[in-house]
Amino acid sequence: MRITQSDIARRANVSISTVSRVLNNHPYVDERTRALIQQTAAELRYPIEHLRGAPKQAEDTSADDMILLLHRSNYYLGKNTKPTGTDFEIIQGIYSVLSDLGLEPYLYHTQRTDVEKKDVELPRVPFRGMIVVGGIQSEAFIDVLCQQNKPFVMAGAHILPRQANCVMVDSLHGIQALVEHLVERGRRRIGMVGGPSTTSTSAEKYKAYRLGLAVHNLPYTPDQFISADFDAESAYQQTFTLLKRKPELDAIIYATDDTAIGGMRAIMETGRKVPDDIAVTGFNNYDNARFANPSLTTVESNMRMVGVLAAERLCQLLENPHDHRTWLSLVPSSIVIREST
Repeated sequence: MRITQSDIARRANVSISTVSRVLNNHPYVDERTRALIQQTAAELRYPIEHLRGAPKQAEDTSADDMILLLHRSNYYLGKNTKPTGTDFEIIQGIYSVLSDLGLEPYLYHTQRTDVEKKDVELPRVPFRGMIVVGGIQSEAFIDVLCQQNKPFVMAGAHILPRQANCVMVDSLHGIQALVEHLVERGRRRIGMVGGPSTTSTSAEKYKAYRLGLAVHNLPYTPDQFISADFDAESAYQQTFTLLKRKPELDAIIYATDDTAIGGMRAIMETGRKVPDDIAVTGFNNYDNARFANPSLTTVESNMRMVGVLAAERLCQLLENPHDHRTWLSLVPSSIVIREST
């Protein structure tokens, strides 16, 4: 029978993460605990030498070390493409935790052009647990995750009303703060260019937008809202459509900074000025928001922390298989006011 780090943890009466730190020569473990774990590993004949070699590949990494990162998106084609934007920051946060614990992340991209597709498959690699990155999920996919009988955490989105461990940015507070800020600046006819309807984060932002309007007794009709993909070109085109429907808008909230920058270009091409005629806001506070012209009012969202908390929650589930609680963890967001409003 193959000995695992879980076996060492049980014998030494310590956590799996502590065992991983010792076997990978990480600091911040007291010497008595380090000696105990090393002695226990030797007694159980655990193959310590494999931890100090070259980086492991998926095919030769044991299930005791592997964490499967599933990157689910409509926008990244092929498993060799790298995620960008918010997903990239989430994955950086995940890696920072797992690498410290000696756990091996295996990143697997899946393209979702049909969110109701039934033949969902996971990569054929051994793994202990999963972290799912991206807001595009389906009932069929969640069913596949549950059938694995392995712990998993959603990073960046929720799957409500299904119960699962999820970590996401507090979009509700962020969008409501934007609405309140626009109202304070005298704006009363506020539109929105949201994200794709396939993402739960887009749905959250839309709900927050509607709630913010209701709190301030502002009018809403369906033609005040339009969806776009998460890129500047799509938002650029959709902004023309929105302004043709509702030319009287005096403010537009965009789902991301990239879409806001595309939208500002469209607004100015119609002869309007930002912010004199239409105030514009984004979401995420990337560098392009600071350097846009005019600089973009947006929401600061710590996506790296989303990844950190998702990885830490998964480690808790790995250390305690009897932990059947489901957590919905929210990372705080805050408004950053600049020239566009």
